[in-house]
Amino acid sequence: MPAHQLRRAGQDTRFLEWVGTLAEERDAAALIGACVEHGVNALLLDAGSLSAAFFELRSGLAGAVLQKLQNYQIRAALVVPDPEAHGERFAELAREARRGRSFGVFPTRAQAEAWLAAADP
Repeated sequence: MPAHQLRRAGQDTRFLEWVGTLAEERDAAALIGACVEHGVNALLLDAGSLSAAFFELRSGLAGAVLQKLQNYQIRAALVVPDPEAHGERFAELAREARRGRSFGVFPTRAQAEAWLAAADP
């Protein structure tokens, strides 16, 4: 099974859904490579594909991955139904993400897809 699937949000927005595991910083290269390969700049990540280290912000994994995605101008929508369940610091990150345009945390897949579609250039 491939680690990603090409999807649509609305009629014109294509995004990549990562269905593999994001466990290490080097996995960001695979994310970016898949986006480039398919010619998309939008990515959907479900909480189930993120390792515990991603939610533990002091590990640096989330920061490193999100910075790499931003460097390549890839918008990322994370579906995390309850950010508070992953700790206070991750919940803070989720709240801060609401103000940004390159990264967002959403309780439902439908909200994440709507955000990706709305932000499509």
